[in-house]
Amino acid sequence: MDSTTLAALAFEVLGEKALAVTIDSPLFPRQQLETAAQTACEIGIQHKILPFSLTSVLFANTINRCYFCKKPFLRLFWSSRKKPGSMSCLKEQMLLK
Repeated sequence: MDSTTLAALAFEVLGEKALAVTIDSPLFPRQQLETAAQTACEIGIQHKILPFSLTSVLFANTINRCYFCKKPFLRLFWSSRKKPGSMSCLKEQMLLK
């Protein structure tokens, strides 16, 4: 399922309780990050951008690298849920420019 569709459905069902999360990594194209922020604004869903580096995992390039990438990301995601601070669309767009 496309992440935009999932975010729209989550917002439709959960309303203000819904949250879209985007990883900000050196490996993630800046244009896609800007598009994710703009799309979240258009949907109306809260959006949080989490800085995340995958470089140490990728350089190892082991057979179970997906596990090693997802485990720290999920740890970051779960810990960020406890902290307030999803950004408003205007603030987010200013930071991305």
